[in-house]
Amino acid sequence: DTAMASALFRILPGMRRTDFFYNTGSLTPCFEAFYAVRHRYDAVLAVNDIAAASLQQALLSRDSGYWNDRFLISFSDDRLAEFCVPSLTSVTYDWVDLMQAVMTTYRVLVRHPGQFDSFSLTLKAKIAVRESTQNCPPLPRTQDDAPLLLPRALSYPTERFIPALYIDDPFTQASMRLALLLRHLDPIDAEILLALLDGESNERIGERLFLTVRAVLYRITRMTKLVGLQERREIIDLVRENLDRDRLAAYYKTLTDADASEEARAPARVEL
Repeated sequence: DTAMASALFRILPGMRRTDFFYNTGSLTPCFEAFYAVRHRYDAVLAVNDIAAASLQQALLSRDSGYWNDRFLISFSDDRLAEFCVPSLTSVTYDWVDLMQAVMTTYRVLVRHPGQFDSFSLTLKAKIAVRESTQNCPPLPRTQDDAPLLLPRALSYPTERFIPALYIDDPFTQASMRLALLLRHLDPIDAEILLALLDGESNERIGERLFLTVRAVLYRITRMTKLVGLQERREIIDLVRENLDRDRLAAYYKTLTDADASEEARAPARVEL
């Protein structure tokens, strides 16, 4: 992402081109290049949550203490950022502002056709602060005690997303699957998934959720196929090894409670 790289060069004057680690089709060589020089950096900026989660897990598997005195920030604030372990501090746009800017641009173009070649818009950012920045190192100071614009950043710029190129990278595959699963997981699916993590049988899950065994099996199969896996054990291991079970349960409980509260407030309907 050359636009993001250019912005970082303007903001952080101490950066060099060697401080960028590019994705050229697979994150494996990108990760290996960074791993060889990882101790030069006290922070990482990743271009999206999938790249950040992949890097985080890959480093934990080979240098378990690396994140103890460094921080990691990603972009997009997907649900993956909230539920991976450790959870990711992530930046995204204020989508209300973004849609207002889109509508304003549309109105201007309609009212003044052919008069503009480009627009420059400034949007607010939203930052979700989580565990990946809990070990943020103190910023060094210059001689006049002004804060330096550090650290140098790591990014995974990419022109387009081609899943087939990531087959040889298990960490990226896991992050992609989890992001897809969390985007499509409804509260009932979440209850089933949590029950599977706790070792409950299909029959027990059905009894507790008032579902038939066939309905439970259908939902498990649907979730498994959604993320490109074959066996229920695979999806259980995927979630158990990468997500925080208690945080996931708490989140979907709030959704369920909100739905129940909304139903309780809904006016009763009487048909005559």
